[in-house]
Amino acid sequence: MSELELKLGAAPEDLPRLEAAIVAAAGGRDVSKTSLVSTYYDTPDLALKRSGLTLRVRRQGNRFLQTVKSTRTNDDPLKRGEWEDELPSDQPDLAAPASGGKIRATIDEGALRPQFTTRVDRTAIELTRAGGTRVEAAIDRGEIRAAEGTASEPLSEVEFELKEGDPAALYAFAMPLLDIAPLRMEPRSKSERGYRLIERPRVELPVHHAEDIDLKREMTAEEAFRRIGNAHLLMLSRNEAAALGGETEGVHQMRVAARRLRSLLSAFRPMLPDDQHRWANDELKWLAGELGPFRTWDVMEGSLISAVRRALPGDRSIEALRRAAGRQRDQAHLQAQAMIRSTRYAKSLLALARWFELRGWREQPVTKQSAKLMAPVADIAPALLSGLHKKALKRSRHFSRLSPEKRHELRIALKKLRYGTEFFGSLYDGDDIGRYLKRVKPLQEKLGVANDVATLDGLLVSLAKSGAGIERAGGLVLGWHLSRLADQSKETREEVRRFRDARPFW
Repeated sequence: MSELELKLGAAPEDLPRLEAAIVAAAGGRDVSKTSLVSTYYDTPDLALKRSGLTLRVRRQGNRFLQTVKSTRTNDDPLKRGEWEDELPSDQPDLAAPASGGKIRATIDEGALRPQFTTRVDRTAIELTRAGGTRVEAAIDRGEIRAAEGTASEPLSEVEFELKEGDPAALYAFAMPLLDIAPLRMEPRSKSERGYRLIERPRVELPVHHAEDIDLKREMTAEEAFRRIGNAHLLMLSRNEAAALGGETEGVHQMRVAARRLRSLLSAFRPMLPDDQHRWANDELKWLAGELGPFRTWDVMEGSLISAVRRALPGDRSIEALRRAAGRQRDQAHLQAQAMIRSTRYAKSLLALARWFELRGWREQPVTKQSAKLMAPVADIAPALLSGLHKKALKRSRHFSRLSPEKRHELRIALKKLRYGTEFFGSLYDGDDIGRYLKRVKPLQEKLGVANDVATLDGLLVSLAKSGAGIERAGGLVLGWHLSRLADQSKETREEVRRFRDARPFW
């Protein structure tokens, strides 16, 4: 069986207000309170985790329940497999008919060890909507604690699980809560957080990059669009913890996820309602814009200035410039973290998740363009890729005479082409795609460096007031990179030629 759930993280002090609002929405239905103690088991080398499975034994009153769950997939982040058995004791049993069979072939029962325990005080409230839809809301307060050592982490969550009926109810109950208290989508399960707790001394906060998406040729274009969108929303939300925890790459990958989502919207734009496309694109543009300053200052300090610092060691003015840029970078990081914690961000992410999950674009007249959403994705992908390829070809014409602004437009076109190729990659031969991307990515990357240098001048002006010598150091850094770009101009023109000679694989 599978469960469909929507989980929101909340501050402990906000749970009473949130609970009161959910109880009011229940209209007088019964509210149950239980204490749950769940122990999660795995082998010493975490074989179940590596197989995408979790095993827990939960004590609820005098009952013991064994549950095996599969991890969520990119194509449907609200859903995951779940199998459960009642046990006579608190010890795991691989012979249990429903859950045990899912893991017997993976591990030896004797190798299982307790890894971590969750202790939760849960308030469960049943919610209903017209048409027989039933949702269980759960307010969880508690902690996760490692089986060995003293590592622990508080739990404070609101979860909506669909028991029967329309998935739209999950969002209908969740969205009003955002006006009551700051909330954010919590893509991590309790087991994910537990594993993170026991691995923390050895592993940095995980950063999630774009993953391949398994599309089937007979799948509708609509389903492909939904899966790709869900995958990148999940990428966005799964990088929040790293970004909030100080991992700079977490911020970068959140911005990449937003950019890739905008590219997805651009590719499918003719098939989507204009107002919905505009809304979704505006939300993602705002999000990427809030994350953008951090990326800009991080590249300036960590790449552009550091390269010159290595070439000219001992120059104090360059070191002063690096420190000044670092302060701006740190301030931009705080801005990005404030955005992630904001109510607007939570509302945007939840609304986008609802749009993709419930296929909001169906609310439009049937036209020749919108009907393409129901066509097999293998039929529409070639036209979409051809459009992206032709646009990049057009923008690369007469490259030597292009202004910096026009080269920037070419870079954006190449980026959309690359993302589109990766979106539909599972439909085509991997070797063909690899050869094609070798003609696209090097040119995109060279133009990216040139664009970073082009923005450097304006950033240096804003830093000039930071102290004596900054202006001189800025001139050195800018001149050094402009000289390198001039030296590489022949290579860049060669990359343009190679791209223009690339043979489409679709």
